[in-house]
Amino acid sequence: MARLDIADRRRPQDGRAKLRVGERELGLRVSTVPTSFGEKAVLRILDPRQAEVPLASLGFRPDLLKTMERLSSIPQGLLLVTGPTGSGKTTTLYSLLAGLRADGVNITTVEDPVEYRMAGVNQIQVSDKAGMGFASILRSVLRQDPDIILVGEIRDRETADIAFQAAMTGHLVLSTLHTNDATATIDRLLDMGVERFRIASALIGVVSQRLVRRRCAACGGSGCESCSGSGLRGRLALAEILDLSEPAVRRRLSGETETAAFAEMARRAGWLRTLEEDAKYHLLRGDTKVDEAASVVGMSARDDIPARLQSPEPVPVDDPMGMDVPLTVRPASRATGAKVLIVDDNPDNRNLMAASLAADGYALSEAPSGEEALSAAWADPPDLVLLDLMMPGMDGFAVLKRLRAAPATATVPVIVVTAVGEAEAQVQALQCGADDYLAKPFDPRILRARAAALFRRKTAV
Repeated sequence: MARLDIADRRRPQDGRAKLRVGERELGLRVSTVPTSFGEKAVLRILDPRQAEVPLASLGFRPDLLKTMERLSSIPQGLLLVTGPTGSGKTTTLYSLLAGLRADGVNITTVEDPVEYRMAGVNQIQVSDKAGMGFASILRSVLRQDPDIILVGEIRDRETADIAFQAAMTGHLVLSTLHTNDATATIDRLLDMGVERFRIASALIGVVSQRLVRRRCAACGGSGCESCSGSGLRGRLALAEILDLSEPAVRRRLSGETETAAFAEMARRAGWLRTLEEDAKYHLLRGDTKVDEAASVVGMSARDDIPARLQSPEPVPVDDPMGMDVPLTVRPASRATGAKVLIVDDNPDNRNLMAASLAADGYALSEAPSGEEALSAAWADPPDLVLLDLMMPGMDGFAVLKRLRAAPATATVPVIVVTAVGEAEAQVQALQCGADDYLAKPFDPRILRARAAALFRRKTAV
C-alpha cells in the first residue's frame, strides 16, 4: 500500500498510503528499518482534518495564543516552532497557515513529505533523488514572489541561510527546528553557522512545545468508560514563547554572547514565558495531571510543583472580569493606604513588585496589559502606577501618553519598571510623563524607597 519494495529488507524505507475508515480517509506514513530480528515498521496516522484545526483549539493558554497570532501577522521575519518528534509542530504550523490564508496572499510550503493537503496553498514536495532538496526549492520559491513561506524543517546551514535571507527580504517564514527549549534555538542556529547579528535581525519569535494528555472531560480524571479508566483523553500543547519582535530585545540578543544570561534577562523582562509557567497554569485549571506535566517540563512531580497544584481535582481560576485570559486585573488587597497599580504582562514580575511593596500597607492591584491598566486606572484612579514598557499590544509609552491625556489620571505618579535600560528609552519615558525610571532586575528596597519618595513629594505639594 505504501509502495515500498517488499523484496528489499536490508535498507530503511519510507512511504505513504491512504486508508479509509468508515466515512473518513486517513493518511499513513510508513517507516521501516532492518533489525537483528527482522524488519521493524512504524505507522504514523495523519488525519487531514488536522490541517484545518483552529489554533485556539490546540490547548494554548490565551496570552500565548495571542502572542502567536500577533507574531504570525508580522509581514517579515522568521517564526520557529521547536520541540521533539511528535510534539505537534506541524499541526501548529498548519493551524497558523489556516488563519493566514486569504485572497491575494501567496503562501508556499516546502515539505518532506507534504503531510496535509491545504486548499489555497502551494505545497511542494522535497525529493533529494530528483535534486529537489530544501535549499534548491527555496531558491526557486523566492522567485515566485511569495508572501508567506513554510519550510518543513531547517536541517542544515544552506537551508538556514536561505530561510534567513527570505525573512530579511520581505517574507514571513515559518519553520521547525529540533531543540529542547526556546532559547536553545539560538545556540542551535549558531552551531549551524548562522551569525548572531542575522539571528537578531530576522528571528521574530520561537515557540517551543510539548504534548501532554488531557484530563478526561467526562469523568474529570477519576477514570470512566470513555477514557478506558485512565482519567485522560486527548492531548493539549504546553508551550513556551520567546518573543523577539521588539527592537529592544533584538538589540539585547545581538549584544549578549551568553545565551543563558540572555534567557534569564528575557524571562525577567517578560520576553520569555517558560514551559514551566504554562504547565502550572494548566494544572491550576485542571486540564492535565501533575505526572503528565512533570514528565515534559523536567520537574519532579512532587518536589518542584506547589502543593496547591497537586490536587487531584481541578482548581478553578478566578476570572473576575469575565475575560478569556489567564490573569486579569487582580482586585485590590484589603490594606488601608495608598493605591498602587502594577502593570506588567509577566506574572512573575507583577508578583515580585507586589511582594516588594506588600509590607508597606499599600492597596495593591494588578493589570497584565496596557488596555486593562487604562480601564482600571480610569475606573478607580490609583495613587501610583508601576509600569512596564515592553508589553504586547499597547506598550508602556502609549499607556503613559493616555494616562497623562486623561484628566482623572493626568497627575498620578508613574514609575517605569522595565528591563529596557538604554538612555534613549529612559528619555522617551520621561518625556511621555514618567516620574521615575527603575531598571530590572531591581533591589526590592530601592523600589520601596522610590515609591515612598514619590508619595512624600506628592504630599508635600
